[in-house]
Order: sequence, then C-alpha cells, then structure tokens
Amino acid sequence: MDHAVSPPTPWMRVSAAPAPAPAARCDGIDPSLLDDIVQMPNGGIGLVRELIAMFFDEAPGRLAELRLGIAAADGQRIAAVAHATRGGAGTVGATQLATLCGRLEADGRAGRLAGAEETLVAIEVEFARVRGALERRVAELMAGR
Repeated sequence: MDHAVSPPTPWMRVSAAPAPAPAARCDGIDPSLLDDIVQMPNGGIGLVRELIAMFFDEAPGRLAELRLGIAAADGQRIAAVAHATRGGAGTVGATQLATLCGRLEADGRAGRLAGAEETLVAIEVEFARVRGALERRVAELMAGR
C-alpha cells in the first residue's frame, strides 16, 4: 500500500520566521498566549509590545480607581474596573492576575466588600510580579527565544 503524504493545507504552512521556543508558564504569566500573538498573521513582536505597553499604561489608573471604589464602598464601580483590568490581564497572559480581578469583580457585583481591600493588595503584588515577567518575556522574544 502506498503511504503518500498529502500536501500541507494553508493553515499548516510554515511562515518564513521561525517560531519562538515555547516558554514555560512562570512568574504569573502564560507566555504561550504571547507566543500565539507573535505567530498570528497580523501579529508579531510589535503587537505584543503594544498590548503590553497599553496594559502597563492603563493598570496604575485602574488600580487607583479600584482603591477609590473600595473606599467609597461602591460595588458596581469596583466590578466595572475589575472587569476591565481582568480583560487586560488576560490579553497579556497574566492568568493569576486575571483570576484575582475576576474574584474582585464578582465580589463587587454581589456587594461583598468585606475582603476587597485584601484582594486589591494581592492584585497590586501580582501586578508587580507580572510586570517583571512580561518585560523579561518581551526581551526573550526580541532575542528570538
């Protein structure tokens, strides 16, 4: 019996640029999400850098807004800002940060604000950790790793 291999379909074709080496999940980020963006037809390292820069630019204001919402005991405000922060974190692969924001979002929406301050502190700590991890991953992508 003949074991001929069929030609690759368009989605199987290899691009001219080699794929970056897969990185292990570490430091609060899932680097495979960033690697996927690099490999997208309209993606690339430039898009990854742009998304991360937007996340870094927006996060401090959102964290301050969360602090104000907690001080005002405004559950809906907390939920809305936590939702936006969760989306940004998810986009850049900051999975643990997205989870913490999701918890704060749900608590704010339900009016459960007793532990909101502690959750926000955890979010701030995780943001600092993620920031370093994202900066390192961009440097790795720029170096072709």
